[in-house]
Amino acid sequence: MNNKRQYLFIINPVAGKGKALDSLVKIKEFLFRKKVEHHIEISEFPGHIISLVEKLSKNFTHLISVGGDGTLNEVINGINPELNLSLGVLPLGTGNDFARNLRLDKNINRNLNLIFNSTTVKNFDIGNVKIKEDDREINFRFINSLGIGFDALVAKLNQRSKRLNGIISYIFAVVVGLMNYQPLDVELKSDSGQINGKKLLITIGNGQTSGGGFYLTPKAKIDDNLLDICIIEHMSRLRILLKLPLAVMNKLESAKEAVFFNSEKVNIKLKEPYYVHADGEIISERASEINVTILKNKLRIISN
Repeated sequence: MNNKRQYLFIINPVAGKGKALDSLVKIKEFLFRKKVEHHIEISEFPGHIISLVEKLSKNFTHLISVGGDGTLNEVINGINPELNLSLGVLPLGTGNDFARNLRLDKNINRNLNLIFNSTTVKNFDIGNVKIKEDDREINFRFINSLGIGFDALVAKLNQRSKRLNGIISYIFAVVVGLMNYQPLDVELKSDSGQINGKKLLITIGNGQTSGGGFYLTPKAKIDDNLLDICIIEHMSRLRILLKLPLAVMNKLESAKEAVFFNSEKVNIKLKEPYYVHADGEIISERASEINVTILKNKLRIISN
């Protein structure tokens, strides 16, 4: 490949309740003014982005993800980490948690200017997860967070709700999820030791927030070569409602029910199979064992 920049735009038309697709006109106008070599693909169904990226990304120097965390999740599951490919992010999804780590907002023109004018490309980590589910194994990557338990139940319910946006959508899903809440009975092993017992949730973060702004792993950094883990003890439904605002206000560390630590790897065994989400997308509904590792410095992202 020559040194000429070639841009592949991947647009998720349902991201942000259609905001990503609505951005297409502005993107085309910007590209016309820049006169750069580019190609635009619009995904057609869940999982389509993975195959598009696998098929096309080797022919480009830059890949631009247009959507939210779910879109980014499919992008990184299609990317060959060994390719010298630079990733740009246009955060136009519902939650956009990963974009907070890059200090990006939703202004399309500002973000396009960053993508085309920034000379800063940094190496960031991604998470890798292997899940045992019944008689099969699932291998997946995540860029921002992995959740097991109540966190994943809320993600499942949030996927069903298409009327609300952002953190309001997640809070509504939390309220509905309380009606169906069952604690996890876990055995967790990490570099920091072993934890057993009944838990509300386990969140493994590469980024600081999940669910559109819940600070479950507030000290996480996407370039520190570590996974941040938050474990919250099993508690009553009323106590969950009382403690929930702490996660939104970034004060969860003051809750005695929450434990925080970091590790390069985590093994989790569940006595009863349960939901697991990666970047807000459900990847398993019957996970019995989850192995998570950090893939260090595997992603090149255009940054401020």
